[in-house]
Amino acid sequence: MKNLQSPCAQASAEGRFALRVTARLSESAESLPKDITERLRIARQQALLVAEQARAAATTPAASVSMWSWVVAAAGGPSAPGGVSWSRRFAAFVPLIVLVAGLLGIQELHSSHLIATAAEIDAALLADDLPP
Repeated sequence: MKNLQSPCAQASAEGRFALRVTARLSESAESLPKDITERLRIARQQALLVAEQARAAATTPAASVSMWSWVVAAAGGPSAPGGVSWSRRFAAFVPLIVLVAGLLGIQELHSSHLIATAAEIDAALLADDLPP
């Protein structure tokens, strides 16, 4: 059965659920021993630090090449700093070339097998003593 709730209603329901869960966790956290709450606080700080570093790494410009810089480099123009070298581009296309060559080889083998089978049938019919 399909979910008939609108995205706003679903987000609202998720928000209410999250508030109930956090309230219940907060109530339970008050009854924990001091050493456990301290370890949880340190773990939370470390998790926040790791998340902040991940966000910072995601927002910094990566050493990626845009489509246009790749086209310019492929046309013989200068490549962007951190661009992809010709050997890497060629290495990326080698599996594709091998795949196409393999498929063409399979097609040729299949065609020659069909021709050989038809030739055997024709030879058997022509060599037979009875009229067809």
